[in-house]
Amino acid sequence: MNKYINTIMENEKQGSQSFSLLSSIRGIKNRFLPSKIMKLSAGADQVRGKVQHGAIDISMPVGTPIYAIADGIILTAKQLPRNKSGIYQKHGGTSSSKCGSTVSMKVPHKGSPSGYSYVNYCHLSKVASGVVKGGKVKGGQLIGYSGGKKGDYGAGNTTGPHLHLTIRPGDSSFKSNRYAAMPEVYKTWFSGANTPGFFAGVKRTAKFAGYSSLALLGCYTAYKVYKEK
Repeated sequence: MNKYINTIMENEKQGSQSFSLLSSIRGIKNRFLPSKIMKLSAGADQVRGKVQHGAIDISMPVGTPIYAIADGIILTAKQLPRNKSGIYQKHGGTSSSKCGSTVSMKVPHKGSPSGYSYVNYCHLSKVASGVVKGGKVKGGQLIGYSGGKKGDYGAGNTTGPHLHLTIRPGDSSFKSNRYAAMPEVYKTWFSGANTPGFFAGVKRTAKFAGYSSLALLGCYTAYKVYKEK
């Protein structure tokens, strides 16, 4: 058992009032939806064969903008080459990787025993310019475009257009992080989250306008003081 998940389970077992993973997710600042489209086609607790999904699938057309769901640091930004070499014949896509073109990031999370939650975006058709390993992103920032169409570039192991999104509180391991398979993690994360795109742009514009207004006010005040001398 992973040490971080073990800590979480021990705290839950003891009924600790000071430690609640789900509640602490609400304290993560600048949370956003990953897309304006939130049509779920598969849940996190879905079992396929003997394997638990451990992610949510959001059905959307290829090329739909995808956004960072919080402030974070990019761990992986894998853009597969746009050529037909190495096509994964069994499932389509341009890689034997099940995820295809992908972006992964870690998000500061005070309530997590590791201090982070880990997020993966899979089956991307394109990674946004400037999204690179080690770089920082803000919640609501464009990180790429959806893909997932069978046989398309970057699709990986998939049967149709969608975004495969994983949230792993505590650690990044697929095998040990059972919380990635809990629908409550995703519901809590997206409850009260900001809508990306237009509204994020309005927020940034308003912030810029506020700074501009302060600058103009400062200039006007300085001018008045000068005139009164």
